Amino acid sequence: MQKRNLTEDLFKPFDTIPDDVQFYVADKTLVIFFNQYDILPYVFGITYFPISLYALQEAIPDDGPLSRLL
Repeated sequence: MQKRNLTEDLFKPFDTIPDDVQFYVADKTLVIFFNQYDILPYVFGITYFPISLYALQEAIPDDGPLSRLL
């Protein structure tokens, strides 16, 4: 970055997932996704993060809808 004289911050910090994040559940996996330009340049396309429901098992209420998938 110094060779190209890029002194500005190219990456914005990512601290939390916003309340209006888009997601879906498929095959016992929670998939959080972001549209183009939301967190990465257009060339990366839609960015998604699959998270196994088993990894979230302790946080899922026993009487909640996701508990039926486990």
